[in-house]
Amino acid sequence: MFQILASNRSNNELQNELFEMLGFDAFELISEMLDNRKSIVDCGLNLFNSNAKKKPVENGYVKTTRKGPHITS
Repeated sequence: MFQILASNRSNNELQNELFEMLGFDAFELISEMLDNRKSIVDCGLNLFNSNAKKKPVENGYVKTTRKGPHITS
């Protein structure tokens, strides 16, 4: 969904694709998403950039730590 909203296509082009994906019952949702498209994309990019700064990367993969009990056999 984010990739669709972040694309360079016009709102009219996106509207057609979103209706195909979500159906006409989602008319209000699609309308709100297109009306707030720039804000949604900007917030998504800011969140991605913020998270990317916090997580160390090794060999092209984000290193994660496990929480909770570790079971070894």
